[in-house]
Amino acid sequence: MTIRILLLGDSGVGKTSLMLRYTEDHFSPNLLSTAGVDFKVRHLDINGRRVRCQIWDTAGQEKFHVITRAYYRGAHGIALVYDVADADSFKNVNYWVANIQTHAPAAGREGICKVLLGNKVDLPAEHREVSSAAGNEVGEEFGVRYFEVSAKDGTGVQDAFDTLAREIVEGLEQEAAAAAGAGGVAAGAGGGGGGGQGGRAQGGPWRGPRARRRGCREWAARSALLASACAQRRRALDVCVCGAQA
Repeated sequence: MTIRILLLGDSGVGKTSLMLRYTEDHFSPNLLSTAGVDFKVRHLDINGRRVRCQIWDTAGQEKFHVITRAYYRGAHGIALVYDVADADSFKNVNYWVANIQTHAPAAGREGICKVLLGNKVDLPAEHREVSSAAGNEVGEEFGVRYFEVSAKDGTGVQDAFDTLAREIVEGLEQEAAAAAGAGGVAAGAGGGGGGGQGGRAQGGPWRGPRARRRGCREWAARSALLASACAQRRRALDVCVCGAQA
């Protein structure tokens, strides 16, 4: 099974560093801003299932937003990231949520799986501009799990992504089970009515309307041939009888 998680958020909040920390357990302080889209893969074992988890890193600069929106529909989950030391990136969470609601697909009643990540919690307290309480409040407002993480020292990163991946896999499994159940009900309903349209005789194969019409045509053709053969035979018998009487 392959799942795709999309990283969204302003430029400079640490999306690329989070991707590298989770997939390679690596941190580099000197990364260039992402231009367009990049991704890394981590293999997971979830509920006994082998899962190929793709983490897609998107550019935060506004000029790339049209490009990144094209990837929303292919995502199973979204990690929305802001920088706890940058209040503007936190304010822009509303902008990113609006983009998700507009461009991301709905996965059942709950919508696409999402988490909110407050990154760079390793920074000294005096640099922090967004409190934990504010992050929790926004997470509750939008109905998503909130995690405080640090790409630099790894705090909370694995827990956040593992939780999101597990929610995605379990959601896909539930959808597959529901689809299989609906298919079984439909098959049972289709096979139950022997006398109605689309039904079948007890113990016989199911035949749709088109198949039944084709069968009627074949039966009519055979009947016509049989009638023609009988007529020819009667004429032959008449000839024989008349010849004998003469």
